[in-house]
Amino acid sequence: MVRAVPRTAAEVERENMELPKGLFLLCACPDDYALALETLRARGVSTRTVEGPFRLAVEFSAAPTEVVVIDAERFGQGLLELMHVLRDRSPNVGLVVISASEQRELAGSALCRGADIVLTKPISSAEVLEAVERAYRRWRLATAEVNGAVRSETLAKFAMGVAHEINNPLTTVSGWLQMLMADHGEDARLNMMLRSMHEETQRIANVVRQLLVVAQQGPPRQDRVNVGQMLREIDRLYRVKLEGGEIELVSDVASDLPFVRGDAAQLRQACETILTENIAACNGRGRIELSCRRKEGGVEISFRDNGPPIAPADLPHLFEPFQFGRNSHGTGLGLCLSRGVVRSHGGTLTVESSEKTGTRFVIWLPAEESRQD
Repeated sequence: MVRAVPRTAAEVERENMELPKGLFLLCACPDDYALALETLRARGVSTRTVEGPFRLAVEFSAAPTEVVVIDAERFGQGLLELMHVLRDRSPNVGLVVISASEQRELAGSALCRGADIVLTKPISSAEVLEAVERAYRRWRLATAEVNGAVRSETLAKFAMGVAHEINNPLTTVSGWLQMLMADHGEDARLNMMLRSMHEETQRIANVVRQLLVVAQQGPPRQDRVNVGQMLREIDRLYRVKLEGGEIELVSDVASDLPFVRGDAAQLRQACETILTENIAACNGRGRIELSCRRKEGGVEISFRDNGPPIAPADLPHLFEPFQFGRNSHGTGLGLCLSRGVVRSHGGTLTVESSEKTGTRFVIWLPAEESRQD
């Protein structure tokens, strides 16, 4: 009988590491990094070892990787020039610099010039792997921010162009329809068709307006927002709207909530959009639970309803533009806008849905003091 050898905590941790697809290692003695390289290759990382700065610059320029590890012990001041070359070729490359204990000044200069991590010998293979993972995470974050900014700007310009191109002819069509309805009010059948056409133009106009909101939405204000007060005002407003119906709204807002920093109007709109989604899903009868409490250095706002669950296949796409979730009402932009607002405040918006527990939207926003820290 063969017994499984239990894995150490370090082995389990290494298996869960986020590692790059490719990595360059510049060093004069590759054997010093044999164990780290073996672990990286076992995890599918393409590793390339070079023994000279010039060779690294040439190979990296031809095929850049996400992370570069540089053992600077035998290369001295040429390190700073090499870092400049690598950053020029790939601005977000993760740079790990390993220096000798007597190279303190060089290590400090490397940090000032943009090295992500500087290690001082002696070091273990585990420290090398951890440094590679941290550098790769920074590369991912920087790349996502740049790509996201480019996509957002492109989308904004496209949305504004489309909105204006649609809006002009739509205004003309809507005007003519109103004139025709006024001239042929006695013809009931024709008037019904014209009215239906006019309602559809108004629906298109509403989509165009929301497209413009998406395109023109600026950064949020940085005011102190009393989330508890905001939610209580929303609760009062929607209780009046739901009065006389068969939808029950239950609220539980804690009294010790911290302030958040942001734009009260944008946050309120995001919350009302989600609550409107809950109401629409109940289809005239159901229960909605609105709650808010402290959680993990911020506030958690929860909107739960007992309407039909969201299909598992639809959940990953719910916050994309023109996705309608459980109903086909509206424009399909509300939840997309809400997520954008929450993210611009440094928070998250998630959703979970099942037959047993209902559908729950959760907004988390960082507290004012945690953002300052």
